[in-house]
Amino acid sequence: MCRGNPPGRPAAKAPTGTANRLEQRKNKNRTAHALRVQCQVAHFCIYQAAERARQASLRVAELLRTLHPAAWLVVGTALVQHRRSRAAKRGDLREIRSQVFTDDFHIAIVTTAALPWMTGTAINPLLRAAYLSKAGRSVTLAVPWLHPREQALVFPGRLRFADPQAQERHIRLWLAERGGVRADFRLRFYPASSPPTQTRPRTSRAALFLESFSPAPFTVATSLILPLGDASGRLNALPARDVTGCFEAGECDVCVLEEPEHLNWYHSGANWRHRFKLVIGVVHTNYLYYARMYAGAATAAVLKRLNEWMCGAYCDRVIKLSGTIQPLPRAVVCNVHGVRSEFLEIGRRAARSHFPPRRAGAYFLGKVLWAKGHRLLIDYLALQQSLGQPPTHVDVYGGGEDLAEVEVEAAARELRLSFFPPTDHSGATLRRYKVFINPSQSEVLSTTTAEALAMGKFVVVQRHPSNDFFMQFRNTLPYDTPEEFLLQAATNLLGAFLEPSWNLLGEPEPLSAEERRALSWEGATDRFLEAVSNCTLSDVLPTLGDHATRWVHATVQKGGPVGDRLRRASGAGPVWKQSWLAQEKWRAAPPTEIVEASILATPPGMAPVRASAAPPRR
Repeated sequence: MCRGNPPGRPAAKAPTGTANRLEQRKNKNRTAHALRVQCQVAHFCIYQAAERARQASLRVAELLRTLHPAAWLVVGTALVQHRRSRAAKRGDLREIRSQVFTDDFHIAIVTTAALPWMTGTAINPLLRAAYLSKAGRSVTLAVPWLHPREQALVFPGRLRFADPQAQERHIRLWLAERGGVRADFRLRFYPASSPPTQTRPRTSRAALFLESFSPAPFTVATSLILPLGDASGRLNALPARDVTGCFEAGECDVCVLEEPEHLNWYHSGANWRHRFKLVIGVVHTNYLYYARMYAGAATAAVLKRLNEWMCGAYCDRVIKLSGTIQPLPRAVVCNVHGVRSEFLEIGRRAARSHFPPRRAGAYFLGKVLWAKGHRLLIDYLALQQSLGQPPTHVDVYGGGEDLAEVEVEAAARELRLSFFPPTDHSGATLRRYKVFINPSQSEVLSTTTAEALAMGKFVVVQRHPSNDFFMQFRNTLPYDTPEEFLLQAATNLLGAFLEPSWNLLGEPEPLSAEERRALSWEGATDRFLEAVSNCTLSDVLPTLGDHATRWVHATVQKGGPVGDRLRRASGAGPVWKQSWLAQEKWRAAPPTEIVEASILATPPGMAPVRASAAPPRR
């Protein structure tokens, strides 16, 4: 017997809750169906693309067979190697993904500078290694070892080290006293070289290398350190006899290349991506900005392509500290740097009124170069003068190749700029300032701006990709135009020397807990580890273009005497002659012996020298 509704009686309505559940189920089914359709379409598109690629490969193969059998053999071998390399990297990524999930992996950091040279590529990688070790990670930091004769080019004062052990003691002492952290990580040295003592052209560290692309060959600049031989095989004490036998099994997990383009310009060793399961490059320097200013658009175009090739061939993933860096393969933007704890402590004490009132006006700290913002600062203050506004006084701290020119132009324009020698940013001299001004557009991520924020100061910076990270802080005073810069300066500094009311905005806001964490190295370490974790989840397999670039680059760098001549022509300076490093006796030699032999192989004066650098464009 049918149990349907009697004729003429409407169907009973389901309860409201049941109706909602039915509707949700229908929506869920519709969503799942839509996702299935999208997946099918995506799979079809991928299949079509793969089929087109296969057909194109067959056409190319047929053409090569027609031209010459040897061409087909070479290309076929390269394609087979490419497929094997991708399969091996896929297995490495699968393994490192599980290791990262369980926090059981080793991190090897390779950088281009070391203390006591107080530069960003010496300090930031050191602090990264220390805080990663403090967080429980196993870390090895590899830094360059220079011959004592070349240490005078980059180390301040009369600091010299006869052996790596003495320099390591200095580094660890600085880390404990100034870095505020004691960490147990391995520190190793690889052989490197810097230009001869008589070659000291007047220009910046970054721009000096860029000029090597000019037709006239000459040495690389001072203040630029380049590896000798295979730096990838020098991270431990084992002999670098082949690719698979250079590292212990526990040290071949994650490799961090600080300034990957710089490290690989003259890299003659094995591919980093073959030695390590995951290779991450951290880009520090805006080389394109220096190229445009010092060498012109043509050099900038060449350098842009070269940097893309180096990062694509040798890095699985690239981390750009800010968006001002050129587009690079497989790159993400993330600030993985922090400030030392002493700066945060100064800011904490200043917020509690442990320091006297800050009434010293504004200051600008950094190396005095036209490219570092001093040109913009002079132009802004000259505009203020032409508009008839009250003058702004700025104290400029620092030294550099352009200091004399900057002083002369500031005096000629009668600007209120006072110049002082370099000083410690955390010292008592700079604590009395309330406002830090940084008009630079060449920085990737200004360390001095972050330090000023940590100390509880106002910072006046441009709305620029290099300053995006600082826009989240309440004490950041951004500007877009020169007129807005002058307005910020007038609002904060017009009354700096008029008692009693000298600042219309009052005191800077104390840093919140979130702001302190964002500026600290603990926060930077968290962001770095998150970036590493994300890298293991994304597709970072090498492309055919990556392998082609690597093959061409390795062929040039390992070309024996021909490679030496090419390096010399491109401005490699003291590292141009490396063919002797291929001898068996040097493969297991310590860095001290290699740099000693390098001095003998390329004595000062052998490298081509250019008299002076091109003046900056103004």
